[in-house]
Amino acid sequence: MTSSYNNQDIYISKLKFFRMKYLKDQLTKYKMTIKYGTESKTVDFECISDNVFEVDLSGLNIKFTEIYEATFQM
Repeated sequence: MTSSYNNQDIYISKLKFFRMKYLKDQLTKYKMTIKYGTESKTVDFECISDNVFEVDLSGLNIKFTEIYEATFQM
């Protein structure tokens, strides 16, 4: 990206976490807390293979510059 590109207009629709097999064995529920801006939401996510998790955030309208924490719930 160039310095003139305005990245405040980029929204996050999905997060993917790779090489997570060790976490899959420890989770009892597939939930994650996302903190962004002044809000916090708990969202479900899915395991799409033995070591890949995918979180759909398309309904939350989270800007790329707003997300600052994602925590797996054990």
